[in-house]
Amino acid sequence: WEEMSLMYEQFIDVYPLFHEKHQEPEHSTLNFHLGHTKRRIDYVFFARKSTPYLTAKSADIILNSPDEDGNYPSDHFGVLAEFEIVVAR
Repeated sequence: WEEMSLMYEQFIDVYPLFHEKHQEPEHSTLNFHLGHTKRRIDYVFFARKSTPYLTAKSADIILNSPDEDGNYPSDHFGVLAEFEIVVAR
């Protein structure tokens, strides 16, 4: 995405760090069950300058399962990322 290029200059997209084929349709965060095109629109970024102090531990798509009635919580899914704070010794 051209409009996202400025983000990538100073920030790191966490999801691709843990999902090699993150551009494939199965990594969509648009809810394709509701007729949307499969593509990722949800991101978690962290500042490149924070890498000495912050380590990404995981990133996964969440809210991508229907409830017992078949309803989804949103028209798009979410991305949950976990980080570890690096403490200088």
